Amino acid sequence: MYKRADGPLFIWDGLIGYMQPLEHKIWQMIAPGVDDLGLRLVRVRLSGGENTSSTLQVMIEPATASRTNRVSVTVDDCEKVSRMVSALMDVEDPLPDAYTLEVSSTGLERPLVLAEDFAQWAPHRVKLELSVAHDGRKRFVGLMEGLEDGDILFRQDGQEEVQLRLPYEALKTARIVYTDDEFKKLFNN
Repeated sequence: MYKRADGPLFIWDGLIGYMQPLEHKIWQMIAPGVDDLGLRLVRVRLSGGENTSSTLQVMIEPATASRTNRVSVTVDDCEKVSRMVSALMDVEDPLPDAYTLEVSSTGLERPLVLAEDFAQWAPHRVKLELSVAHDGRKRFVGLMEGLEDGDILFRQDGQEEVQLRLPYEALKTARIVYTDDEFKKLFNN
């Protein structure tokens, strides 16, 4: 079993992902409200602390967003989620100290957090980092082809003929990336 720097594996309501226990608690607390607004919760990340104030980042997207339907949230959506999260945080009070709340869209380079993200966004070009080295490397850029038997199926740039099986449980971060040509195609359609 790999030990993740970002937190333990969690399974909640059929979703599998990695995050810190407090991030998981906040996810569980706010996900139903995000769903009620017709949106999907993509990431909850808590950073800072100890000698600095904490920042709670909540990343959302429309429930209809997909590889082929690249729609984004509006400022009004972010405002609604911000108000809802603030109210829940005030009542539940999971953070003992002051914090800054940031609610945002995923942007084009969407993070992949949940196991279902890897199925939904495959195949796609991805940049990912593992918490432990796999064949001497932690960072990879290439074509993510899905998730199978707990492994991310991956073809690294420059070595496309070899399919790697990277352990999902060792995942630290992953996000969609585009080449310059792919960006041009996105904006010229």
